[in-house]
Amino acid sequence: MDATAESESLLVSRLETGESRLSSPVGTSGNSNCPRKIFITFLAIMVLGGILVGVSSLFRGPFIMEPELYIQNFHIPALDVTSNDAGIINTTTIMFGLSFENLNPKQSEIFYDVVNMNLHYYGSNFSLPIGNTSIPEFDQGNVWPTIRVETIQTYGVSWEDARTEIFKGNEAFFRLELHTKYRSSNEPWFVKSRRYDLRIGANVTVNGHGLKSVKQRLKMSTL
Repeated sequence: MDATAESESLLVSRLETGESRLSSPVGTSGNSNCPRKIFITFLAIMVLGGILVGVSSLFRGPFIMEPELYIQNFHIPALDVTSNDAGIINTTTIMFGLSFENLNPKQSEIFYDVVNMNLHYYGSNFSLPIGNTSIPEFDQGNVWPTIRVETIQTYGVSWEDARTEIFKGNEAFFRLELHTKYRSSNEPWFVKSRRYDLRIGANVTVNGHGLKSVKQRLKMSTL
C-alpha cells in the first residue's frame, strides 16, 4: 500500500513538472514580439521625421541664388570713325547683347518681370541719360544662358563731339543699368519664391570701331 501511494505521488509530481514546462513557452512568446514593436516604432519615427523635414523646407521656400548678367557685345555705329558712310555716321541707335545666366543647378527656373534698362553717356564733366528700353517678362531654365539682343534709340547726345574724342585717341564712356524683379523655383518642390529685386549695371568703353573696347564680356554688378 505504501509502495502504491509512493508511485502515485511520483506520477503526480512528474505531471505537474510537465505542465509547468508546457506553460513556459506561452510566457516567452510575448517577449518575442518586442523586436518587432521596436522596429515598427523606429520606422514610424523615421517617416514622421521625413515628413517634418519636407514640410519645414516647404515653408522656408526655395534656396535662392541671384542670376548673373553679362554684356556680350555693344555696338554704336555712329562712333565708327573708320567709316565715311553718312548713313552709319548719323545712326542714333545702339545695339547690344545680354546674357542671363542661372548658375544654381537646383534652381529649376527663374521668372523675370519686365526688365527695364537705362543708358548713360559720360563726357569729361557730365553724365547724360540718352535712352532706355525694356524686355517683356520671361522665364529661363538652368541649363543654357538666355541671350537677348536689344536696341536703344538714343536722344540728346552730340555724336559729333563723341566722334571728336575718338579721333583724339580717347574712348567714349557709357553705362548701362538694369532693374527688374524675379522669382525662383527649386527642385523637388517647384514652389515659386517671393519676388526679389535686381538692380545692376556695368560701364562700357567704346573704341574707334564703335565696339566695346574690351574683348571679354562685361559682368553687370549690383548698384
